[in-house]
Amino acid sequence: MKMISATILGSLALVTVSQAAIVNLRFTGQANYVGSNIAPGMQVGDGFTFDVSYDTDAPNISFNPTTEGSYASISANAIIQTTGAGPFSITWDNPGIQIENPGSYQRISFGTVTSSPPSFDETFEGKSLTSAVVSLFTDFATPIDGVSLPTSLNISDFSTNPSSTGMYLYFNPGASADFVRFSISDITVVPEPSTYAFFTGALILALCAMTHQRRRKN
Repeated sequence: MKMISATILGSLALVTVSQAAIVNLRFTGQANYVGSNIAPGMQVGDGFTFDVSYDTDAPNISFNPTTEGSYASISANAIIQTTGAGPFSITWDNPGIQIENPGSYQRISFGTVTSSPPSFDETFEGKSLTSAVVSLFTDFATPIDGVSLPTSLNISDFSTNPSSTGMYLYFNPGASADFVRFSISDITVVPEPSTYAFFTGALILALCAMTHQRRRKN
């Protein structure tokens, strides 16, 4: 029993180390502004899910690391449950994270990197998507340590002003009639699939060990 327990604990330590650097965040919320050229296919209240995956060990690729950090992400995609056109998916072909911390405020944005912004192939209601970003802004707290990548985020640490914190979609030509803004209601950390698999395996091993021990006692 002791040997099996040690094996389980050793495996847990190994997985914890190997997976510690990868972070998967999920943002959820709803539209609070929809431009007239995007409606009625998309409407105020339509929900969205945005998933981003990144490695906290990724190097800072910013040109000005004293006030801004830019990092490449592994993947980023969003799904919007539109009222009139069904699910609308967005994929960032060059996702990134940008952190600004000049002193008077702090902002972290997902989906864009200053030196190499992403491009999009998606269109909606005949409009081409030209820019998409999830941005969190604060002028009253410091939820991010300097310009390092976070391992988790709490939406309550950021501004509730819908004009500063949220997901923004800009369609061609980009005027207010072609703009959509979403509020963020929640941010969660999504475990890696391998983490689920490990804990399932560890549970099975533990149950087998308990069964073996009971049989020996009987």
